[in-house]
Amino acid sequence: MNTEGATSDPSDPDLADCGITGSGKATVWYTYTPGSDGAISIDTDEASTDYDTFVAVWTGSPGSLSMVACNNNISDTNNKSAIALQVSGSTQYYIEVGQP
Repeated sequence: MNTEGATSDPSDPDLADCGITGSGKATVWYTYTPGSDGAISIDTDEASTDYDTFVAVWTGSPGSLSMVACNNNISDTNNKSAIALQVSGSTQYYIEVGQP
């Protein structure tokens, strides 16, 4: 994942439920629609970044998103992020990766 040149957008949702003030910065968005129910995991631990990251998963539609899961740090000593969650088939998920 290359986030070089990433910026935030005024429409990025608030991340207070993830322990982040505001909406983050340098955000990159992905969409994922699973074909069936299952589990997914997302992390930035193996990413070749030297900065703090967060990962958030949302459902709904842009402008009216609901947070499903979020992680700001794997641990006190690791500023990378990881989440694992159950997903429902045919539901569109919005995956946000960025800097807090």
